[in-house]
Amino acid sequence: MFGYNLIGSLAMLSVIIVHLSGQMESQEILITVLALVGKMGISSAWAVAYLYTAELFPTVVRSIGCGAASIAGRIGGVVAPQFVYLAKVTPVLPFILFSSLGLAAAFTGLLLPETRSKGLSDALPEWSWCGRNRTTGDDDRDDITRHQG
Repeated sequence: MFGYNLIGSLAMLSVIIVHLSGQMESQEILITVLALVGKMGISSAWAVAYLYTAELFPTVVRSIGCGAASIAGRIGGVVAPQFVYLAKVTPVLPFILFSSLGLAAAFTGLLLPETRSKGLSDALPEWSWCGRNRTTGDDDRDDITRHQG
């Protein structure tokens, strides 16, 4: 996922370099090819992210987690075409925005846990903040009702 995001971002950065060299109008084919390589990189990263998302969530909440991640991604898909209007400010602004967001996604993705050669989790972890007591397995709510009665 890191590599695909990086490919997409570097392609967009290349468009920025072409713009800075003053060759934007004369290099339309190069700009189109670089934009398509960027689209390929981001689309590939999306496919990997969709598969990776299913590996992150335990079985009991996997469909909810994948659905929520898909909704978040679809919101980005709805908002992204509106960035084309930023080209009215300067033609290279959408490329700057997409390249910086792609780089941020690439490096933020490195913080996610590795799932290679690990089995899928079946249950939620024992977190102290979610109301599950690690030592007895009882709900904290049961302790509250026992102390009240």
